[in-house]
Amino acid sequence: MNKQNFVTIFLLNCISSLLCAQDSAVRIDNKEITLLDNSYTFKDTTQKIFLKNNQSEVWNLRQEITKLHFDHCNHNELNILLYSDTTGEIPFVQIITGTSLLKIDSTIISIEKSYSKKLKPVLFEGSLQRSLIYVKYMFHYRKKEEDLARTNGNYNETEVMRMFGTAIGNNETNECDDDAIFYDAGVKCFQQEDFSKAIYNFNQAVEANPWDWDAVYNLGLSYQKTDKLKKACDCFSKGIEAGDIIAVQAYNQFCSEMNNK
Repeated sequence: MNKQNFVTIFLLNCISSLLCAQDSAVRIDNKEITLLDNSYTFKDTTQKIFLKNNQSEVWNLRQEITKLHFDHCNHNELNILLYSDTTGEIPFVQIITGTSLLKIDSTIISIEKSYSKKLKPVLFEGSLQRSLIYVKYMFHYRKKEEDLARTNGNYNETEVMRMFGTAIGNNETNECDDDAIFYDAGVKCFQQEDFSKAIYNFNQAVEANPWDWDAVYNLGLSYQKTDKLKKACDCFSKGIEAGDIIAVQAYNQFCSEMNNK
């Protein structure tokens, strides 16, 4: 092979590699996402068609995810990328913004994949499409979730109900506000090494929002600082059950020796 042919082939390979690299990522919702399969494409039009044709199924998916034990207050937005093929199969699911709990995120992927064949594929310009579907789920405090369930996800009707309740004097409180107030107070007390008050505040935060695994973890650390190791390990164990990685690390550090006694 002469030098000129070698250079030509080298340049073609470089161009091909660059094009493939570009195709393997897509920008959606100001996020650069590396694709698992670049034969699927994202278009606003096909996204709208999919969501319109599968409105009921997408809502049912959300409601199944709502039942999982993750923190709706502090992880209230999940962003998920579905790969919808031409048969309605969902071979791949990517968690773009998750719950921070690997076990829960893995369950979410399984739930999404279980809707294969239940979801209608995208028919666009006379042909079925291999489409990327970007789904954004928003979660809320308990009372609003209950109201949304009553209206089958009708946010406008839910908001009208809330405004009517406020007008007649039903000023609702919610666990997310209470959780935030007590959690911040607990962190401040912990930093000041006032661990008794930290325990009180983190307990109040957990009582308001039992799925605030950061509060559960910090409660465990506060107990550990006051030599209440059994209570600390109980907190870390709860975090482990939910899939909280830092709870695993704390349990291994503080609790393994206790269990060996």
